[in-house]
Amino acid sequence: MKATGRVSWGAVSPRKDRVRVFVPALICACLGLWGCGPETGGEGHPRWPPLAIESTLVDLVEALDLGDDRLRVDSSPVERPLAAYPRRLLAPSEAGNVQLASDADAPVIRAAAGAAFSLRLQSVPPGARVLARTVVLSGHRKEPELADPWPVRFRIRANDAVLAELSSEYVREVGGATVYDQILRTLDLDLTRFEGQALTLHFEVVPGPTLPPPDAQVPETGWWELRLLHETEQPRQATRSDAPNVLVLCVDTLAAGQMSLLGHGHDTTPRLRALAERGTLYTQAWAASSWTMPSTASMFTGLAPNTHGVLGDDRSYLMEGLTTWAEVLRARGIEGAAFVGNPLLTAGNNFDQGFGHYENLPQVDDHKVDAPELHARFLSWLDTQPSGARWFAYVHTMDPHAPYGAPGDARDRFVPAGAEPEADIDGLLPARLQTGAQPPLSDADQQLVRARYEGEVAYADAALGELIDALSARGVLDDTLVILTADHGEELFEHGKLGHGYALSEVMLHVPLLMLGPGVPAGRRLEEPVSTASLAATIMRVGGVDTRDPQLAPSLFPLDSAPRQDTLFALTRTQLFGEPRVLAAARDGDRKVVLELGDGNSVERSWYYALDTDPGEFTPFSQSSRTLPGEERAVEAWSALETRCAEWARDTAAARPAESQLLGPEQRSEMEDALRQLGYPGSDDG
Repeated sequence: MKATGRVSWGAVSPRKDRVRVFVPALICACLGLWGCGPETGGEGHPRWPPLAIESTLVDLVEALDLGDDRLRVDSSPVERPLAAYPRRLLAPSEAGNVQLASDADAPVIRAAAGAAFSLRLQSVPPGARVLARTVVLSGHRKEPELADPWPVRFRIRANDAVLAELSSEYVREVGGATVYDQILRTLDLDLTRFEGQALTLHFEVVPGPTLPPPDAQVPETGWWELRLLHETEQPRQATRSDAPNVLVLCVDTLAAGQMSLLGHGHDTTPRLRALAERGTLYTQAWAASSWTMPSTASMFTGLAPNTHGVLGDDRSYLMEGLTTWAEVLRARGIEGAAFVGNPLLTAGNNFDQGFGHYENLPQVDDHKVDAPELHARFLSWLDTQPSGARWFAYVHTMDPHAPYGAPGDARDRFVPAGAEPEADIDGLLPARLQTGAQPPLSDADQQLVRARYEGEVAYADAALGELIDALSARGVLDDTLVILTADHGEELFEHGKLGHGYALSEVMLHVPLLMLGPGVPAGRRLEEPVSTASLAATIMRVGGVDTRDPQLAPSLFPLDSAPRQDTLFALTRTQLFGEPRVLAAARDGDRKVVLELGDGNSVERSWYYALDTDPGEFTPFSQSSRTLPGEERAVEAWSALETRCAEWARDTAAARPAESQLLGPEQRSEMEDALRQLGYPGSDDG
């Protein structure tokens, strides 16, 4: 919602219709294809309402840094010249020790008292607004009475009219969830009343009534982010067999090894097995991480976890400088919606980028929203779309995530007759076991937990089958590419634990990947290894944008000639499960390495696995071993794989955009609530 002169805390929750396309390589790819007409998706029907697309017209921090001639420096104090600086050069004392979602230095406009610059616009475009974040860095941040003795005012003028101003005194407020609540404020200014007019915007830091003495240590002030946004209209595309709708179904915590579709002994997925006969199944798909946030961010962006930076804790924000496949599709005139049952994937964490409609359904009293409810929400939205208009959707259901207890008969479908648990196995069991709040379970109770999990898988399978039936009844299935996968798997005591996220074992990384629809061969099983991060480039290609950005995992289309991914990589940061540590893994055929990484992604420890002889990963060996246990096999190939894995971790971290992102108080509160709801160790529930 736009509001002239609105002051908000921390990060602004993005508007649902905002689209950001900032990655240079992707912009270049898109410019060659956008607006190409019928051959890339069809022209919109004149009666279909166009989509409102918002993007950055001018990034003023970047423009000042590059000396853009649209900007004019009006005044610049000699002692602290107006300029764009890396953030780390601004921070006095401990004020600069602020953990960013991005580890890279973010540019900030250093603007001391008396600094002013202006931007001249020949004509204000439709839907224009200014997004401005102010920053105050004080050497006395924890001493409110000393934090800002000589406050200044941030002021934005349009011609001679003051649109908004804000005193730097806010740095004296020491409350709030994070340090960002104290040092940052956001101004969101509506410029629509100036549409079509010439306009000069002035950005000023005005001295206060009392000036500091010459030798005083004054706070650093500046503009943390400063962007001019505008809105355009994009005609909607029409659906055709060569320009299908896209539906991504992500089943949270669905381990491939627990699906009869992929060889599990109990018939847990009969509907998916039947669907696989109509599509293509990848039997060796790997998740990009072993828990939801980094893995989903990789599916949305195509980037490695170390690049998109959504690793957990303060690094839980999907940076605006990144591009999601939803943004790319919507910018091309395809409307999209998301229906998400996982409380971590919120708009506050910026996972709604590119979706015209985004619903995150909260859990109630530790009870997750069942898959049929999310499917019903999606179908209700679908019924509002114009007939023949192209769409995309993302549906993220929570079965079989803990607590394991499917509704109705599915709950005990695979529980042996007469079996009764010796301990309490209901509720958020993984958290209780991880923290020691509950003693280890007996073998019999572990078997019951596995049976309950299988019931959850069967329940999810039935719900997915009903959803496909509903799409078929509506006559849209034949024109829809359906992609089914999972964000990660689950350990069910294979290595003595229950849950996910704390390791990179196969039971957590091996996930289903099934595609059916136009252009997808029926009844095909592919054994080649693929990463779920490839879904981003795949969906972009289906949407008409064939990006060749080397940072992105390669597209799976065309299915008969897509680049092979000989080596798969994954990464997780395990701060939710005790002492933080970063793990990276690489798999090349039957060889696998897992690394524990230190500062600078240096290798602290390494484990080697031979999955052909040890598929359960029970017998790791290290570089100190000259042969595999029981075999005369040299370890040089694993050592080379370790080197590739370490280089991948370092290179993908170096590629992270230099953009500052933050968790404001609302986002931090949402994050903590979501972790409690999901029962992760380290939350208030233990």
